[in-house]
Amino acid sequence: MATGININDFKTLMERIARKSGKGDYFTPVQFNQFVNQALVDFCADENGSRKQYQAGRPIPNVTFEKTSDVMDDLRYIKETREFLVNQDSEFGIPDGSTVTDINGAICPEYIHWKSIRHYYFVKESDGSYTRKQYKVDVVTEAELADRLVSQVAPPSQRYPIAQEQATKFKVYPKLQYVVMDYTRYPVTAVWNYTMTNGRPVYNPTGSVDIELPKECLKWLGMIFLSYLGISMRDSELIQWSEMTNTK
Repeated sequence: MATGININDFKTLMERIARKSGKGDYFTPVQFNQFVNQALVDFCADENGSRKQYQAGRPIPNVTFEKTSDVMDDLRYIKETREFLVNQDSEFGIPDGSTVTDINGAICPEYIHWKSIRHYYFVKESDGSYTRKQYKVDVVTEAELADRLVSQVAPPSQRYPIAQEQATKFKVYPKLQYVVMDYTRYPVTAVWNYTMTNGRPVYNPTGSVDIELPKECLKWLGMIFLSYLGISMRDSELIQWSEMTNTK
């Protein structure tokens, strides 16, 4: 895995800002681990939002996933590409991190949002040979699905398939053998592990797990984390602090 945000550097930075803001030693190691992982969920689960517009206490405005290069870069560590067999009911499961497997039988990390779905279609050439081509599977709404299923102009076909996202699965039309899905997953659980020395918790790299996001996401994750402490900080201030503590 690429180098993410060092968990101890992040904790040190959050503590210094908390003290500067008059919050003192505001969180215990257990609380820190809870806060940082909740911040990760808030950051990643709303991948349709623009991180650059985040403000503490204000909802993140919607921006289509991968519409900007910034969002693509922010989430690059948690992208997955998996192949799925389509069952006899023309369905494949949404990865839940425990029961849904890919075409190779491997458990797939828990899904946040699909990026693209596609499949391979074999086209017969004039010389009788077959060429494998890749086609997009359009994900449609219920209203669009009804229209497409009865359409005389653009009905679903092997070349132009469609899918509908349901609670725990995707339903594809027409029946396909397998599909390839690119999606974002939840990051691994970050852990600041420690040992007690003279009655104080001291960072222990053994057992610690760094934050699975690019370092350039530190300021956005930090603003979310600090909002839990009632601290509102502009990104420029957080950048200055991160540079001072060599966390960037």
